[in-house]
Amino acid sequence: MTVEQHAVFKTALVGNELYQSSFTNVGIVVDTGAEVVIPVVKEASRKSLAQLSEEVRDLTHKARHRQLKIGEVQGGTVSISNLGMYEVDFFSAMIPYGQVAILTVGRIRNVPVYERSSLVEAPRMWLNLVVDHRLIDGVAAAKALKTMTGLLSRGAVGELISTRGPEGSAPHG
Repeated sequence: MTVEQHAVFKTALVGNELYQSSFTNVGIVVDTGAEVVIPVVKEASRKSLAQLSEEVRDLTHKARHRQLKIGEVQGGTVSISNLGMYEVDFFSAMIPYGQVAILTVGRIRNVPVYERSSLVEAPRMWLNLVVDHRLIDGVAAAKALKTMTGLLSRGAVGELISTRGPEGSAPHG
């Protein structure tokens, strides 16, 4: 099961009108140094992990150099914001206008955990899924978050958004 199978992530609410998209369009929150903008990876569910990584890098570069076109910041259905690089463990964010949810990601930390009756150090991070409760109830949000955490714990990052599954590895920066 992928996030794509949670149909609510393909929905947008503009004013009082509900729009259903065929795909999940993912906004990536980018700090440009002067402002925060949210370029959108269109039809993210149709792309491989390598394609997603390349497009995110391209959109981030354009955002930081003020080269985004209007169509590159419109049409998002859900966004992702990562403050882990600032050593933030947990935070909440406002849902961007017209979208149904935002996933916030904290830093990865090695913490003590019990594994098979032994105390070991393992990487952990906080995820926070903020949803528009007019469209998504708590159970649906919990199921989506469970899907995400399950995929991450298996190392299946590419399956979080893509229906094509993982290809290659995530970029290291």
